[in-house]
Amino acid sequence: MKRFYESVIAHHIVHYEQMTFLSSPREIGKTTIAKHSMNDNLYRFQSQIQAPYAFQLAFDLPYVDKNCFSYKKPIIVPMKTFLSQLV
Repeated sequence: MKRFYESVIAHHIVHYEQMTFLSSPREIGKTTIAKHSMNDNLYRFQSQIQAPYAFQLAFDLPYVDKNCFSYKKPIIVPMKTFLSQLV
């Protein structure tokens, strides 16, 4: 089940590139959201194949006017942003 705050947190990370702190009552899903915000396998995959870029695409985020290929570390990128830079 997709949680409401997953897209809010992903949007914040993409736009502001800042750390996000989650706080709420118990059993709300903080750990689940934190684990799914950026897939750990993406870091491992980039390291193993020595790829210059690694993206986790988000279908539900709006377009952002940033060059996703300027980041060397794995990042979450809106699908519209990524596709617009392949043309």
